[in-house]
Amino acid sequence: MNRVTMNAMTKIIMILYILLLAVPAAVCAADNVFDAIDINKDGRIDQKEFNAAVGKTFDRYDKSRDGIISRDEFKAGGKRNTGTLFGELDKNKDGKIDNMEFTTGAKKRFGLFDKNNDGYIDRQEFNAGRSLPEVAPFFLFYF
Repeated sequence: MNRVTMNAMTKIIMILYILLLAVPAAVCAADNVFDAIDINKDGRIDQKEFNAAVGKTFDRYDKSRDGIISRDEFKAGGKRNTGTLFGELDKNKDGKIDNMEFTTGAKKRFGLFDKNNDGYIDRQEFNAGRSLPEVAPFFLFYF
């Protein structure tokens, strides 16, 4: 093999190695999030558990403790796509997100996760739902 081919092969092997390390870490992180939300440890997340996780997230972002997430508080959370996410959650377009707007967005996402409409999100639905285009950015935001 020539030198160029060896360099290309080495890069490919390094990339594959990195991917092999990253995938289990992502799966483990998802399992940790699921387990944290599943308060009663029954292997599924109900609406009450989901809402509790969302409520904690709201409180984490509401730094001023005034019951409203300002655009600055939202941006300070350090998540991606904050402009788009803020715009979607701010239903009345007043430049802030109150708890009702935040919770309404979360209820919509619960329905997207719960594919069989049984009122629960099992681990399989949770893992599949994380990558849905309608959920993925909010997954990062909520949890």
